[in-house]
Amino acid sequence: MGDERAETYLRVLAESELRRAGERLRTARILVAAGVLDQECLVAVADELYAAIKIRSRLRLNWDRRQGQMHRAIFTPMVLPPPPPRPVSPALRVTPIGRALEVASDRTPSTLHLMSLVATDTEALIAVVMRMHWPPDGSSSDLEIIEAGPQHLPYDRLWAADDERTRYTVRFEAGQGETATWRGVIQLSPVPPRRARWLDLIGDGTRLLRFPLRSDHPPALPSAEATAIPPADRLLTVEAERILATGDAAGPAEGPDPGEIITVLTEVGAIAAGNPLPGQLAALCQRLGASGHGITVPPAADIPAEWANLLARRDAPAPARAPELFAPLAAVLPDVDGRGSAWPG
Repeated sequence: MGDERAETYLRVLAESELRRAGERLRTARILVAAGVLDQECLVAVADELYAAIKIRSRLRLNWDRRQGQMHRAIFTPMVLPPPPPRPVSPALRVTPIGRALEVASDRTPSTLHLMSLVATDTEALIAVVMRMHWPPDGSSSDLEIIEAGPQHLPYDRLWAADDERTRYTVRFEAGQGETATWRGVIQLSPVPPRRARWLDLIGDGTRLLRFPLRSDHPPALPSAEATAIPPADRLLTVEAERILATGDAAGPAEGPDPGEIITVLTEVGAIAAGNPLPGQLAALCQRLGASGHGITVPPAADIPAEWANLLARRDAPAPARAPELFAPLAAVLPDVDGRGSAWPG
């Protein structure tokens, strides 16, 4: 065997060992996601792996020896970064709006859906969805290239005013546009006071829309789950939701497939014997005709009702000329590590 072939053999062998070590770290990430392992433990294992690889590498050791870093490279204890300071959670106000503004235009007709208002003492945002209704004759094809967005609104000046005649600037922010849909937020300045009852959206001096700032039915506080779901079961449920949404059973190229997740969680005892979720996940992939999931357990006879319901809707033909429905959904979530949050939609 020549020198070149021997070197190639050793390189392939080394890459194989490193790949095997990387797979072990991927296993650790599965356990962290399932709540079986702490993130700090994963960081410690990764640091120990790096140190072990360095100790076995003559080139790395020689380099550190020349730099005078031998002791520090091998024996320096792992120091985790301190947790970030927890900011004080501001009081959130969430108000469902659920109003739609029909915007008439010869070339850029659209509908602006105002979903929910989220306000703190320093900021006020309205979640919005803008749907374009491009003319079917293609007369606006040059504008469709620009994609949907507030730039197509036919107003030179847009502002808001409340029942006390206080005026607010209206600015569209943080949007993502496609050909027919734009999703983003409207930023109001200043923040409407709690006593304000409604806002008028005004374009070029004409009132376009009025929406309330006070909800007759304030959002209820989230209640605790009647039965706690084990973290491993929750992880498999998230995998099922991902497969239902994308139709891709294999998952990301660099991530584990469902079969690997099930194997790891089973080996550490996070999935009890007789747990129906692995078989139900296999049955879901079977019904979708999705391959690459890596699940070796036999498919279950049935799947959860909510999965079956989504499958039925997925396969149902879309009704012709069905109206578009937008519903404001808003919830104030409990504090997590001192941080409050709201989900407007």
